[in-house]
Formats: sequence, C-alpha cells, structure tokens
Amino acid sequence: MAPHTRPILRRSLVVLLIVVACVSVASLAFIDVIPPKAMTPLSMAETSARVALYFQRNQHLPPDLNVLPVRDGYINRITDGYNQPLRYVIDSANSFTLESSSRGRVPGIVSHYMVNAGGVQTVP
Repeated sequence: MAPHTRPILRRSLVVLLIVVACVSVASLAFIDVIPPKAMTPLSMAETSARVALYFQRNQHLPPDLNVLPVRDGYINRITDGYNQPLRYVIDSANSFTLESSSRGRVPGIVSHYMVNAGGVQTVP
C-alpha cells in the first residue's frame, strides 16, 4: 500500500467510528421504556384481545391464558407490568375478568370484559 493512502484510510476509519458512535447514542435516545404501572393496562388490553380471538375461533372462552393464540406484531404477554401473572376468571359463557397483582402501594387493576362476535368490550 502506498504511504500517501494511509492517512486517508485512517481518516475514513475515524469518520466511520464517529458515525457508528453517533448512531448508537441516537438510537438509545429513542428507545421508550414503559413504566410497569403503565404496562399493566396495555398487557390487559392485549390479553383481552387475544381472549376474544380465541372465542371467535372456538365459540367459547379459553380454559386459561396459556392457550391463547399469538398475535404477530404484538407483545403477547399474560403478565402485568411487574411480570406477575394476570389472574383470569370466567364470569359467564361470554364474560371474564382480568386482574393484576397489587405491587407495594400500587393496587391491582381489575377489568371486566364481554366477548361477542364483534370482539371484546370492557364492562363496568
């Protein structure tokens, strides 16, 4: 290799390393971290949608959350924001309750749902 091309290669390598470092730092700045308290309602909503999908395919509620279908592009968790299992209770042939565990001073969340041909809806 000719001696006059070495400085160009060094400069190119330095520029490349700077670009990689900048891209790495920038990508970390855009990563969203969802706090556990906010993740729980999202997990419950996703789980209720999966229960509705199971109901539409099988015409009955699932016996437990472990048999739910997986939705591509979704998190598919059956745990709350603190990684505790969601409690699933069948209330009637087409209604169920999801409950998260309480965590310290944060009370658990309880949501009641009804499934029909159109999907799932939250009920009071």
